[in-house]
Amino acid sequence: MHSTIPDPEVLVGIAALGLTVTGFSGLISVLGRRSAGHWTDEERFLLNELITVSLAVTFASFLPILVGLLYQGAQALLVATFSVAFAHALVLVRGASRNFREGAAKPKMSNAVALFMLLGGLGLIATAFLASFSVIPGAAFLLVANLLWQLLVATIHFVLLLLGPGSRHQD
Repeated sequence: MHSTIPDPEVLVGIAALGLTVTGFSGLISVLGRRSAGHWTDEERFLLNELITVSLAVTFASFLPILVGLLYQGAQALLVATFSVAFAHALVLVRGASRNFREGAAKPKMSNAVALFMLLGGLGLIATAFLASFSVIPGAAFLLVANLLWQLLVATIHFVLLLLGPGSRHQD
């Protein structure tokens, strides 16, 4: 069993990827009719989630480094895994509640995509919480997996915006 926090260079790399995905939001805003400020409610929702989740990845990637300054060895890993899973849970609950609450009459994204992101996220969060209490092994893997899952979710939001109808110029 791996009993230390992943290398800080890996975590900083994930944080940089989170910032890169955040930067892609600028690309979205200059494509098609969006450059003139014509955004649908769905596009606003997706852009908001893209920025929120990608910045959350960046922030959460630094949590293990900070925890490593306070704790040592296996205890640091368990606290860091719990912290990253908790941050992931906050982002997931926020996004899911916005999608399902605001999108009750008209979903902001397809139910299949939302369900995929929700179930995958919940599974990773639950297993990371179990690992952070030493119920199951793999805390380091689950710490990184939670970060990468959020990065995948941000990328999905980017792709949905990029391929959506707002990306084509409409006169």
